[in-house]
Amino acid sequence: MKGFQRITIETDTNCDTGEFRRILRAILPAVNQETYSDTATALEEAITNVIYHAYPDEIGKFKVTMKVYPGNVIEVVVQDWGQGIENIEQARKPLFTSGNENRSGMGFTIMESFVDKVTVQSQPGKGTRVCLKNKFKEKLSYD
Repeated sequence: MKGFQRITIETDTNCDTGEFRRILRAILPAVNQETYSDTATALEEAITNVIYHAYPDEIGKFKVTMKVYPGNVIEVVVQDWGQGIENIEQARKPLFTSGNENRSGMGFTIMESFVDKVTVQSQPGKGTRVCLKNKFKEKLSYD
C-alpha cells in the first residue's frame, strides 16, 4: 500500500453501522481479509458503545476518522461528545457495563482482542475518544 489515506465521517447514532464496514473496505482494498475483518469488528464495537453509552437516551453526534499510514498501519478514531466515561480503567474491565442488563460489558475487551492497540480518552460530560490501531499485511498479488 502506497502513501497515506484519510477519511472522516460525521454522523449520528441513528446511522447504519454496516456503512462503516463498507467504507473501511474501500480505503483498505489491499489488506488481507483477516486484518480487515478484525479492524471492522473493533470499529463496529466502538460505534455500538457510542450508541448505547455516550447517548443512552437520545440521538447524538459522533465522528469516525480512518487513516492509513506508511508502514501498513490503520488507525481508526471514534469521537463522541456524549456523557463520557467516569472511570476508564473500570470501563475496560471485562463484564463491567454502565448500560442496562442487556449489555454484556465486553465492549473494550472485544476491541482489544481484534486490534493491536486501543487507547481511550474521556471526560465526563464532554465525550470520549477511542483510537484503534492495527498493523496489516498487504494481500499478495499473483499477476
